[in-house]
Amino acid sequence: MSWDRKRSLIGVPALLTLALIVAGCGGSASSSGSGGGGETASSGETAQAAETTSSGESEGSSSSYLAGVDEYVEKLLGPKGSFEEFPKTSPVRPDPSRSIAIIDCGEEIGACKLEAEAAETAAHKLGWKTTVFDTKANPASANTGIRNALAQGVDGITMYLTDCQYIKAGLEEAKEAGVPVYAVEGKDCNETSSGSEPLYTAVMRYAENMSFGEYQTLFGKAAAYYAISKAEGKSNALAMLEEAPSIKYEQEAFEDAYAECEECKLKVVNFPLAAYGTNLQAIAETELLRNPEINSFLPSFEAAALETYPAVQATGHGEEIATFVGEGNEGGLDLIREGANTFAFNWPVKWEGWGAIDGLGRLFLGQKPVHTGQGAQLIDAEHNLSASGPAEVPIDFEAMYERLWGVG
Repeated sequence: MSWDRKRSLIGVPALLTLALIVAGCGGSASSSGSGGGGETASSGETAQAAETTSSGESEGSSSSYLAGVDEYVEKLLGPKGSFEEFPKTSPVRPDPSRSIAIIDCGEEIGACKLEAEAAETAAHKLGWKTTVFDTKANPASANTGIRNALAQGVDGITMYLTDCQYIKAGLEEAKEAGVPVYAVEGKDCNETSSGSEPLYTAVMRYAENMSFGEYQTLFGKAAAYYAISKAEGKSNALAMLEEAPSIKYEQEAFEDAYAECEECKLKVVNFPLAAYGTNLQAIAETELLRNPEINSFLPSFEAAALETYPAVQATGHGEEIATFVGEGNEGGLDLIREGANTFAFNWPVKWEGWGAIDGLGRLFLGQKPVHTGQGAQLIDAEHNLSASGPAEVPIDFEAMYERLWGVG
């Protein structure tokens, strides 16, 4: 994978990074529509398009459904969204005898770097010694990181954005050595392959005890519901999603939301990862030209949004198209600040870093980690928009953990 796109990828959400570095240039998400007899058609050699429309027979396509959508969106536009101040208590305490390894999914990738730095900062608050291993966006190299950590005699390991299936050998060695491995934004082997043995000691869970897959679904649902609410139940949406296995959660969330909306339409375009930095904008321009009635534009993440937003502007009625700009990084929020008809989802990667240290600390004490309280919040011009920079998290999670650990 070329890093010529680095400017687009800095601050990329963990979910997009997963698609880029785990799926590589292979794999493809399903392009079949859901609800209302979706029809699949070719969109040239570079992407596949699937159109999903409601048949008008869904039980959820009534005014009560739209009222529920509006209520859901209103909650996530609130000052705290669905974020919780959690955990309420923690047995973790400073212990300078502890040492851990932080397996970084790639220093070149903004989300990976931020999470690793946050985990290291939190660990140092507890007096723990840390070693950071950079996988350089190659998940399989995390096996080397695990083996190096075991050779150093660390007490525990945190792993970011790496599914178990890519590092079975290393995880088996850690398990045999009795060294706990705590995963953030990664799926255990039993989650990706039915009948397989789970090898992670624990995997991070989010507000209301959501799994990572459920959090990915929440990300897609929030974006789809905002677009439907903004269009007052008449959203005609174009979604542009990578051809990558991990995208299925977001795509299914889009399809499920639109299948229930009687007067909504959804066209999904699955584009190859190789389109980044080459012809992604051109794909968007072609689809928007073919579908001039589009009033909602749903790229997968900020990286896709920043690359395709010029295509929205080129339509001549960009101010009428509500556009999703991803996970609340500076680039996407700048579009909102500049007056674009855009909205975002607040995904705080640093919270995940601090939560990983709390989870690992509980494992050291023989306890099961608890969920982090990290939920969802929507951002638009009138709600939750910071004056500059990335999104501000509505809960001071750093102070929360410091207080719980007795180091504040």
